[in-house]
Amino acid sequence: MDSGIYYNVSSKDYHSWTDIISNSYLGRLSKVPACAKIPQEETEAMKFGRAFHCYVLENDSFFQQFIVPDTFPTKPNSRSTQKTKDIYGAWLKELGDLQPITQDDLDTIIAMRDAVMLHPSASKFLEEGVSETTLIWTDEETGLQCKARPDRIPSGNKGVILDLKSTNSADDYSFQSDCVKYGYAREAAIYLEGFGKLTGALYQDLIFALIAVEKTEPYRVECYTIESDFLQWGWGEFHRLLQIEKECR
Repeated sequence: MDSGIYYNVSSKDYHSWTDIISNSYLGRLSKVPACAKIPQEETEAMKFGRAFHCYVLENDSFFQQFIVPDTFPTKPNSRSTQKTKDIYGAWLKELGDLQPITQDDLDTIIAMRDAVMLHPSASKFLEEGVSETTLIWTDEETGLQCKARPDRIPSGNKGVILDLKSTNSADDYSFQSDCVKYGYAREAAIYLEGFGKLTGALYQDLIFALIAVEKTEPYRVECYTIESDFLQWGWGEFHRLLQIEKECR
């Protein structure tokens, strides 16, 4: 892939580019390098988060990607019979590229979206910019190609790069723990660096904002920004892990 900002890349295509470095790849690499090569299966929590993102950021295409079936067959596990596996496999095949979600999950997603739009700062952040764009660039130090898919980027060189997070708790102490556990500072550094390299924008002209939305009533919403020291640490982690990846290759 050539370096650039791509506006019409599907999530499926984006994740198929396994030779290009992403934040989630580096997250696995940080545990032990061999982990990076283990395919990451999508959990139910990850699918819920993806559906929530789509409903808030790409509402017009939500029902082109997701479906609420009338019935759900039993999902097989390691102890399931072959018949159960065959029934579930045939059901998924009938759905094609559509991802099934329950009506309860959709109701929760709608309530979460409504809570976001009632929040004065979160709704303001969502007024401008472009959703689900793909950034591709080459790191100069290692020569490795990197990719990122920010939830929303500014329309120009200045503004807010936005990340929308569904979470169990949006209070500051709990969400700070999430930031460390899930590498949000590294993610912020990657997004800011990629956007900056492709547009010429400077770090000081950009804000990286996180909208944290709880998945249970009353669907509390909080907005956070990454402090400069924590962002610098994330940038260091990004480039430290790129060097490890280069050595492994």
